[in-house]
Amino acid sequence: MRTVIAVPEADLAVEIRSRLEEEEGFEIVATLDSLPGGNDLSAVLSPDVVFLGVDGPNAGRERIAPLLAANPHLLIVACAKHLAGREVVELLRAGAADCFHPGISGEDFQDLAGRLRRRVSGGVKSPRVELRGKTVGFLSLKPGSGATTLAAQTAHAMRRQSGKRILLIDLNLYSGTLGMGVEQPSGALDVVSGLEQLPQFQDSGWAHHTTSYHGLRILPAPPLPYPDHPSQLTGGLLRLIQSACREFDWVFIDLPPAAAAGTLSLALALERVIAVATPELPCLHLARRRLEELGRAGLKAPQLELVVNRTRKSDLVSQEGLCTVLGTKVRWNIPNDYMALQAAGEKGLSGESALAGAIRKMALALAVVDKAKPEEPASQPGLLVPTARAMMANAN
Repeated sequence: MRTVIAVPEADLAVEIRSRLEEEEGFEIVATLDSLPGGNDLSAVLSPDVVFLGVDGPNAGRERIAPLLAANPHLLIVACAKHLAGREVVELLRAGAADCFHPGISGEDFQDLAGRLRRRVSGGVKSPRVELRGKTVGFLSLKPGSGATTLAAQTAHAMRRQSGKRILLIDLNLYSGTLGMGVEQPSGALDVVSGLEQLPQFQDSGWAHHTTSYHGLRILPAPPLPYPDHPSQLTGGLLRLIQSACREFDWVFIDLPPAAAAGTLSLALALERVIAVATPELPCLHLARRRLEELGRAGLKAPQLELVVNRTRKSDLVSQEGLCTVLGTKVRWNIPNDYMALQAAGEKGLSGESALAGAIRKMALALAVVDKAKPEEPASQPGLLVPTARAMMANAN
């Protein structure tokens, strides 16, 4: 839902934005002190929902009614630092869809967000079978390079910037850590089994097997390491990703390390793969070897892009030197900032730190490429048509 926050009080606007960022489906397109008048609102911003600052019940007649007259399908949430019962009634009578004040509990705000989602969708859940979900895999060129952290943080940043439905899958079947700290209803292998049992894995299945985590849906790795050879699971895991693309707008995947068996087959089938290295010389040496192996298998730019994680000003190798050592262009450099990650905790990076800015820039670049790419028919939503090399890798 395209959402505008038009609240003059900066602290109130910040709180509303923070709460919306924890909910699914809200694309915050603007935060303003005041709205453009009349039909200009739809022409400029085209919102579905406006969180509108009000200074009393008279605002219902002075601000809400004219907005609704010019934009009859708009949902307005009247916002103020203090709202008495009589004021709420007057605002609702004036046409407000709901009211917000800072004292509203987290559970009540979730209910408010749910009511808005149902109103915007007309109370009918739209079918998602035709949705072309986009797939992005994060691949460590050397174990411990931070691909898991980048996958999670980029997924958070994409949700905040786009308001889209996002699934984060941990396919590191031996040592996945994305499920740490969250309730694990099941794991990726349970969903693979569910796909075999059901002809079509609908939204109810995803709700059962995934957990909602600060606006994302997370599908963790198995709680115990998978004992068998992972290449035997490739077909089932590809079907899992394909099914996820029918239900989610973006599917972010934490892949096993590049050298792990079965990883290449999964990576070849994804639309985008972000390969992750760190600037230490041993990692750069291994990273170049892995990139050459991936290139020989058919995984190259623009499908494959490189990010160097945990960079510092004191690094021995310069930016130009990184490109020379790795033999390819470095698309993104992510600064090292453990303190910012610890401060962010479980909610994902926000604020103005260099690390948060770099993650947002990477998410924005992915979204911009997605919008610029023309729609093309594909045999599998969000997956590439398997190449001969991919099929050979599957067979091996």
